[in-house]
Amino acid sequence: MHVKAVVEPGKDSSRRLSVVLTVERQVPLIGYAILLSALCAVSSQGAVLDLLVGVPPLLKLFWRMTGASIAFLPLALLSIYQHNGVRRLSWRRWGLFLVCAASYAIFNATFLIALSRTSIGHVYIFSNSHSLLMVLSKLLLREPLGALELLGAALGFSGGVVTTLDHSTQGDSSDPTAPRASTSGDLIAFLGAFAGMTYLLLAKRVRAVLGVRVFLFLLVTTVGVLLLPVLLVQRQALGIDVTDLTHPHTGLFGWVHHLSIELYVVLVGSMAGTMGFVTSLRYFDPLVVSVTMLTEPVVATLVGIAVGVDRVPGWPTLVGGLAVIAGCALVLVASHQSCVQVDVSDRVVRRRPRGIDDARRHSLVVPPRELTRPTEVHYGSFP
Repeated sequence: MHVKAVVEPGKDSSRRLSVVLTVERQVPLIGYAILLSALCAVSSQGAVLDLLVGVPPLLKLFWRMTGASIAFLPLALLSIYQHNGVRRLSWRRWGLFLVCAASYAIFNATFLIALSRTSIGHVYIFSNSHSLLMVLSKLLLREPLGALELLGAALGFSGGVVTTLDHSTQGDSSDPTAPRASTSGDLIAFLGAFAGMTYLLLAKRVRAVLGVRVFLFLLVTTVGVLLLPVLLVQRQALGIDVTDLTHPHTGLFGWVHHLSIELYVVLVGSMAGTMGFVTSLRYFDPLVVSVTMLTEPVVATLVGIAVGVDRVPGWPTLVGGLAVIAGCALVLVASHQSCVQVDVSDRVVRRRPRGIDDARRHSLVVPPRELTRPTEVHYGSFP
C-alpha cells in the first residue's frame, strides 16, 4: 500500500494538498481453492440430476431448493447467533435481493429445462455465457476492463461457440435416451445466461451485507417459494400430482424416495458448489467467477460419460473446451493482483475553518514539492 501526496496550486494562489491512496490487492491461495472446489462440485450435479428419470425439470429444481433450505437453516441460525442478529437492510437492498433470487431461479430453471433438450456440455457452455454478457456490459458502461480479461472472456466464449459444431454421435453411451445437442436446448440455456449475469452481480453486493450463510438460506428459500405457485398453477402441463405429495416422480416432496441423489445435490451441489461460488465473490470480481464457470463443461462431460448419461464428445467439443480453459487461465492471471487508486484528500486534508488565525494558517502551508513514499497502513487505520 502506498500513499502519494501532491501539492497543487489553487484558484486563489494558495496550495492544495492532494492525497491519493494506492491499494495493491493479491488473491490468497484459499480463494483459488474455494473457486476450484466449487467448480468441481457444480459441474457434477448436472449428470446426477439426469439420473432422476421421469421427473419434470422444474420439480427437480424445487426438490433441490427444498433440500438446500433445510440444510442451510441451521447454518443460518448459527450465523445469526454468532453475530447477535441479522443486519437490517434498506428497502432498496431487499429489492435487490428479490431480483437476485428471481434471477437465480430463472438461471437454474433454464439450466434444468435445457438438460432435457441438449447435451450436458452444451448446457454448461451456453448457460454460463454470462461472462461474455458481463464484458459487453462493462464496455457499454465504460467500466475498467483489462486486456487479459477481455481476451480471456472472448477466447472462452469462442470455445463455447466451437462446441456447437459438435452434433456428432461418435462414441457409445450406456443410456440410449441421452439427449443429443439441439438448437432449441442451446437457446434456452443461453437465455438463462442473462439471469445468471444479474444473479452474480447482485449476489456480490447483497452477500457482503447479509453474510454467506444467511444469504444462501434466504436465497434458496425464496426460490422455492417462487417456484411453488408456478408448479401448482401449471400442475397439469407439468404433470405434478398434488394428491400424492410423496410420489417418486410427480410429488412435491418425492425426493424422499431419492435420498442418495438429493443428499448429493444438496451437500455437494448446493453447499460445496453454490456456497463456494458465492464465497469466492469475496476474493474475485464477478467476471472472474463467470469465466471460471465456463470450464464446467469439461468436468461435466467427463462425469456424464462416467455415469452413462452423456456421449463421448467429438473434436469440436475437445478443441472448444481447451479454448475455454485457456480463456479462464488468462482471466485468473489478470485478476491475481490488482491495484486501486482512491483520492482521500477530502478526508485527510480538511478545509480551514472560518476565523482561524494567520499563525495557524501558515503552519498548514506545504512546501511545493511532490512526496512519494511507501508506507505500511493497517486496515482500519485511515478514515
